[in-house]
Amino acid sequence: MTKKRLFIAINLPDATKKKISDVIVSLDSQVNRRVAKQIGFRWMEPESWHLTISFLGYQLDDSIGPILKSMKEVGGDFAAFKIGFEDVVWAPAGKSPRMIWMIGTEKTSNDLAMLKKKLEDSLIENGVRFKPETRKYNAHLTLARFSDGKNFNDLNIDLASVPRNIFQSMDFTAQSIDLTESELEHGGARYIILQKDKFRK
Repeated sequence: MTKKRLFIAINLPDATKKKISDVIVSLDSQVNRRVAKQIGFRWMEPESWHLTISFLGYQLDDSIGPILKSMKEVGGDFAAFKIGFEDVVWAPAGKSPRMIWMIGTEKTSNDLAMLKKKLEDSLIENGVRFKPETRKYNAHLTLARFSDGKNFNDLNIDLASVPRNIFQSMDFTAQSIDLTESELEHGGARYIILQKDKFRK
């Protein structure tokens, strides 16, 4: 029996991805290319932009049925709701940076944390084996990765240069939770949406 690397996420509409791409183009124009090469700095592809709710790790094929059951149960309990972003930051917080994140608003993080709790409780009840995270949930997208945070200032990227009003234009209404397979390949991951379960209207 085969295994799939799975997670449950909310995906972004194309209009929101276009706004994020505009932000990246603006920030990329500031990048010190020499330093970027030294520390392996790279912008993430739009295909990887999603809000992960629950990472399930490698699952056998016979786990997919119980996972879909939980998604259907919980998705129907939630009305479609707004997702919003508010800033671009070096991450993770309190540590030597290795990434650039676009972070969700406090309300978005709270709404998704509630969804995550109900979903993971249902997954456990339905016998799905995975390792739930214990950290406080903070909604974010990973925009960039790099290997050496000690020299991140030398990249010359001014995250504060992103206009505050652009985040409001990224708002969208989440319509579904999506079961997604992540296939690890040379140079990155490939994402395949296996099932969508819509929220209530």
